[in-house]
Amino acid sequence: MEEPPSTHNSIQDTASGWFEEEVKMMTVYWASTYFVKLAKREEFISAMKKQKEHIAKHRQEFKEIKSWRLYTQVYGGTYMSFIDIWEYDSQADLDKYEPEWAPGGRLAEFGAAYMNLVEGETMSSLIWKPELELTRS
Repeated sequence: MEEPPSTHNSIQDTASGWFEEEVKMMTVYWASTYFVKLAKREEFISAMKKQKEHIAKHRQEFKEIKSWRLYTQVYGGTYMSFIDIWEYDSQADLDKYEPEWAPGGRLAEFGAAYMNLVEGETMSSLIWKPELELTRS
């Protein structure tokens, strides 16, 4: 029995087209995990508080950031690693924000400090999109 002709050139074309359309129009989360140098933990927390205050003070300039949370891992994986999760309304908003960490960007000073406090080889970043949600009413 002959299979029906495919409407796509490849699996990659299918996945790529789906991903681009889905992510353009939905909330995305940029999650990073990393381990802070042990001798620098207090300095790191202080730097993160300054970053939070800076963004809060200039909220209109950072309107593409929907939310930001910083967590400490206490069970499983690498104990006492940090996980920060940035929420954006869309991939386009994340794309606008990401260059702000580079030299000359609005958050460049925080990006440079961050890199001096984190064990670079432990860094990992992911972009998540939601599938299902259950909230308490």
